[in-house]
Amino acid sequence: MNGSRRSLLLAVLIGWSGAAYAQGTEQPAAAGEDEDPTKTVVFNLRYQHSELLNGGAADLLLLRRDVAIVGGNRPPGHKVALLRFDLPVGTVEAGGQRQSGLGDLYAQAIHVHPFSRRFSLGAGTGAFLPTASHELLGAGKWQIAPLAVPIWFLTRPRGMFFCKVQDQFSVAGDDDRPDIHHLLVTPTLLWRLRPLIWLLFDSEAQIDWRRDRTSYKSGVLFGTSFGHGRGGWIKLEVPWGENRLGDWTVKASFALRDRR
Repeated sequence: MNGSRRSLLLAVLIGWSGAAYAQGTEQPAAAGEDEDPTKTVVFNLRYQHSELLNGGAADLLLLRRDVAIVGGNRPPGHKVALLRFDLPVGTVEAGGQRQSGLGDLYAQAIHVHPFSRRFSLGAGTGAFLPTASHELLGAGKWQIAPLAVPIWFLTRPRGMFFCKVQDQFSVAGDDDRPDIHHLLVTPTLLWRLRPLIWLLFDSEAQIDWRRDRTSYKSGVLFGTSFGHGRGGWIKLEVPWGENRLGDWTVKASFALRDRR
């Protein structure tokens, strides 16, 4: 895999592993190695069902748009940026209430810099906008979420290990809603079983600085490409530890890559 394609795969991986609604950890690129990275625009449709504590549940449909930008005066792919926009819509049942509607909008921008053939570093920031139609569907706060993602490429191009570190904190919003300050640490291993089939394993620690507690979850993802710029994946996540935030979550997604 040449530098341009490797940098693109890296950028998309960082984007999919970035913070999303409900603090998701997502999937790798949904296309083969023979695509032109300078023309890559991805639309992603994801369904997510979560079993929450105390009998609660959440069903969300996430509309996602990812745009990879490759440019600069250096060789193609040396400078890579990924832009992301997430819009969640769904239903949440908790505390004896049930509400449906729009969630908080998320936007993200990341820049990727390769330092060697085996190591690259992504850095950027995300932002949550309090667009939710009901308090059950969002946090009611304007939030900033800077992140850094060091990535190591493993044996040949068959796999990679990366670790997302993201600090998320509220800066304004509804005074009646609690302030937010979380640190997310998410080590992730991706391995390509075949050119168009991959597995992803991750674990995430969420440190809640304001409540002085840490929650954990781990997940496994199976993904494949259907060809012609189409791909999909399914993932199971299980929270664990005494401060777990739910019982289990299953996610399924379809991704479409621009072929123009």
